[in-house]
Amino acid sequence: MARIRKQHQAYTTGEKGTNRVRVFPHKSGKLFLEYRRAGRRIRKSLGHVEWTRAKQEADDLAAQLRRPDHREAVTLVALFDNYLREVTPTKSPGKQRHDRLATGLILRVLGGNRPAGGLTHRDAARYAAERRRIGDLRAGKTGAAVGLRQVAYDLRFLRAVMNWGIGAGWLDRNPLTGYFIQEEPSPRRPVFTEEQYQKLLAVADQLPVAFRVLLVLAHDTGHRIGALLDLRWSDVDLTAGRIRWRAASDKIGWEHTTPLTTAARAALREAPGIGDALVAPGVSRHLARDW
Repeated sequence: MARIRKQHQAYTTGEKGTNRVRVFPHKSGKLFLEYRRAGRRIRKSLGHVEWTRAKQEADDLAAQLRRPDHREAVTLVALFDNYLREVTPTKSPGKQRHDRLATGLILRVLGGNRPAGGLTHRDAARYAAERRRIGDLRAGKTGAAVGLRQVAYDLRFLRAVMNWGIGAGWLDRNPLTGYFIQEEPSPRRPVFTEEQYQKLLAVADQLPVAFRVLLVLAHDTGHRIGALLDLRWSDVDLTAGRIRWRAASDKIGWEHTTPLTTAARAALREAPGIGDALVAPGVSRHLARDW
């Protein structure tokens, strides 16, 4: 059997993440090509041991892989499979569950074997309509209506996966760029009555001091729990009697200041802090929700 001369170790051409191709001698005595397609590593024998010819074949394949039409041929199922494997594990448990659920629905509605780069705005609109028809999938609520907020959450996830695909080298463009995602401008949220607030206040001493602070601030400032949990002592001026709410913690990105009521100032004095320390340290969003 013809074998490769030992001085030929390997030859690499193309760019990593885009069209990288490597030629290397295999233990079988043949030359092999190695490259990636749709996120999968592929190795195949060239069936010969001609080094110059092998290098030319590697250059030709690299040129083919670089074409935009080749990169957009990645299927939806391959794109989402790689996203779930590489990105989803870095998210919180709740977002991981949503990623997996939304992926199943998107592939079911749009078709997993179609090219990801071939999606259109009509596909996104079709998914939105079908998602409303499918309804809630949580245990005990199967089939219940879902609002625009949930549909928008799914569509933002779909668009994020497409953007990630560009950085991963599988897409040249996001086909959903410019698609308008309809959302509820201000979702309805439950509101406590004054009687309920007073009952909570009456038992506040039975819980950590952060409970009273968050309860009073929510009641007296009207701010969302996310903004309250991000509040730092450097934002609180007890002497002047005001709180600065940072744009990064505000739902609409509005930095503003509100006055402190007598009750809010008294609650804050029960749990003093300094600098950039959180006003309610150690309180997660989930714990605050349960409270």
